[in-house]
Order: sequence, then C-alpha cells, then structure tokens
Amino acid sequence: MEISIDITFIGAIIIPLTLTIFILRPIYLLPLLIAVSILHGASVFNGTIADFQFGVPPYYYVAIWIAIRYVIMAVSKRQSLLLYEPSIRTIILLLVVLWLWSILSSFLFPHIFRDLEVYYPRGGLDAQYEQQTPLKWTFSNLAQAIYLTLNFVMVLYTISAHKNHSICSIKISIGIAVAIVCIVGIFQIIFLYVKLQFPYWIFNSNIVYYQGYKQYIGSFRRVVSTFTEASFAGAFLASIESGFLSVFLQGLIREHQKLLLIITIFLIFDLLIRTMATTGYITFVFSAILLVYCYNPLRKRQNLKRWIVYIIGAILIIYVVNALNPSFSEYMKPTLVKDTKSDSFVHRTASDLHAIKVFLSSYGIGVGLGSNRSSSLIATLLSTIGIVGSLLFSTIISFILVEMAKIRCQPSCNFVFWTFLSLLIAQCIAIPDISFPPTWAFLIVAMHLLCYKLK
Repeated sequence: MEISIDITFIGAIIIPLTLTIFILRPIYLLPLLIAVSILHGASVFNGTIADFQFGVPPYYYVAIWIAIRYVIMAVSKRQSLLLYEPSIRTIILLLVVLWLWSILSSFLFPHIFRDLEVYYPRGGLDAQYEQQTPLKWTFSNLAQAIYLTLNFVMVLYTISAHKNHSICSIKISIGIAVAIVCIVGIFQIIFLYVKLQFPYWIFNSNIVYYQGYKQYIGSFRRVVSTFTEASFAGAFLASIESGFLSVFLQGLIREHQKLLLIITIFLIFDLLIRTMATTGYITFVFSAILLVYCYNPLRKRQNLKRWIVYIIGAILIIYVVNALNPSFSEYMKPTLVKDTKSDSFVHRTASDLHAIKVFLSSYGIGVGLGSNRSSSLIATLLSTIGIVGSLLFSTIISFILVEMAKIRCQPSCNFVFWTFLSLLIAQCIAIPDISFPPTWAFLIVAMHLLCYKLK
C-alpha cells in the first residue's frame, strides 16, 4: 500500500511549535488549540493512502498531542472526573454516552443499511443532486470517529487540567484567533485593491476540502479569510460580531476600552459585509434580534441617541464600501434576493430533504457518523446519528448554554456565550460539519470557564 506525506507551509510552522510547547510548556497546548482553530482551510500535512486522500487540519494536529498529554496525565494522576460539580458531571456523562453511540454508529450502521442512497461526504452536494451514492463504510466514517474522539478528549482534558491554565491565556488565545481572521481578511482586501495575488495557498492548503477562495459575485471577490469559503467566514465573523456586541450592550467595560471595542465591531461588520455570505447575514440578524430582546438597548433616551450614532456609522461603512467598490451594490441584491433561485440553493435544500428521507429510512437511528452529508447541522445529525444522538447533542449544548448564562456577568463569559450560541445558529442554518473546529473551540472555552466559575 503506497503512502505519501506532504508537509505544508502552515505545517512547517505548526509542527515544530506544537512539539516545542508539548515538551517545554505543555500548559500552552490548549491556548494553541484555540488559536489555530480558525485555520479552517489549512492543513498541517496532506497525504494519500492508496487512492484515499487526507489532510490534517492544524486544530486536529494540536488535538492529537493534547490527547497524548491527557493520557499521560490520566494514567499518572488517576483523578476521577465524577468528583466535579453536578452540572459538569452531567455534561461529562452525556458526552460519554454521545461518544459511545456515535462511534458505534460510524462502524456498525453503514453495514446495517448498506446500499441505502446517501450524499457521500466527499462527493459534493451538487454532483450528487440527481444521483446519490449507495451507502458503504468508508474512511470518512473513520475520520469523523477520530475527530469526535479527539474533541471528546479535548473536553475531558479541559475539565481535568483547567487549574493549570489561566483564564488570561485562554482570553489571549481567543484574541489571537480573532485577530488572525481579521488581519488575513484585511490583507485579502488590500491585495485586491493594489491588484496583487494574495497567497491563498498558505491558508487554503487542505487537499480534502473544497477551497472556494476564488468565488466571485460578478466582479466582486468575496472575502474568505482563513476559511475554505465565504459562507464559513461569514458565519464566524457574524458570531464574533455578536459576541462583541453583547459585551458592548452589557456595558461593564471601562470607558477607555469602549473606543477600541467600537472600532473592532465596525471592522468585523465591514468584513462580514464583504463575505457576501447569506449564512453570515442571517446568523447576524438572528443573533441581533436575540441581543435586542435580552438587553433592550433603547429603553433609555440617552441610549437612543447613542444608537442613532452607531446606526449612522454602520450606514457610513456600507456607503464607503459601495464608493470604493462601485460593483458592490450591484451584486449585493443578488446575494440576498436571488440566492433562493440559484442551483446551489436548490441542491442544498435537496440534500436536507434527502437527509430527512435517510433518517426515516433508517427508522430514526441514522446511517452512521460520517455516512451522509447535508447542508445544515440538524439534518446531518438526524441522518447520521439519528434521534438518539441528536437528542444527546442538543441536551449537552442546552446544559452548557444554561450554565454559561448564569455566569454572563463577566464580559469574557458573555462574549464566549454569544459567540458560541451564534456559531450554533450558523451551523443550523448552513454549516453541516459536526467537526467544525471553531464551534468545538468555543465549546472547550465555555467548559473551561464553567470549571473556574462553578468550583
């Protein structure tokens, strides 16, 4: 069996950095994991095993070394996870059951429902619109099982080793992740204006993923930042925008920090607009409605005047974008209005409807983790891990959000809560990947904060 490995540019940085931290300063492995979670389109190394191609994302490469660290720590300390607070213990037990059910499904269910027509995860939604693929066990099942196992171990490691990680280092890692996304997005815009070719090969090197960094709407090139395509970038930008807005609406930051926060909010808003991603727009609208409902920023007259200024500022940003890009408004309308008439929308909708059909054809238990792909997380969960796995997943998320809501008095906790919630909204709209690194990264941060606040 022929095996080949190719280390990427990102890999040449991440591999020695991770190994150095693992050996010398292992307490920084978790912050590193969070910081690189936004390198969605990149790969540490690509390879082939016979005819099967694979790429290892930076997030999961670091996760492998954390898993090794966790095994060493668990064997040496033998600390029981059941000694934690009841809420943490409940989340752990539910995660264990979800993991066991999902792993069982990935190896067993493809054989039980063999030849049932599914959307093969690597086949693409458009290519399988007219003819789906007969179900069989593939390396995609194995890959998703490995990804889920690594994420499960990351949560256990976070809970077990939270005392060794300062909240400050976690905050810094989130800041680094957000800064990378914004800086890369800004440079993509600058390179476009000066008519230079941005080095997309650095951030879009994973040979397994579809790399949509060449997407245009007319002559307007969509911003993808560090993600595989604009829809993922839009979802992440909308989520962190919601997080920063929640901090602003909460009003607990110092006066000298408000200006920086406002600039950050407007900058992210501008990048979000430039993604031209309907997923990001809808996510932001949903999150904004929830924020207005929770904080009611217009309840005081002085706040009304302030918000008029902010709204005018947002309108000015849109105007400046339109002035610098005469074609922008021309293509904004097709993005928001005509998207529902496009082939892509038809194919995405068809994949969701077929996922429901797969769910019903498998008697509600699913065809196995990694066996079917749709265009939204809910449809993917139902068709792969069935009603049992979907209920377990939703229950875990509900527990985490409820517990996080209790500690939103601090700006950092508030930011994590709203960003995590918005990411979940985006996934339910149009991001089907169960193993999407940014969502798991914020789940891990949420668990880290819960362990600190509830102890």
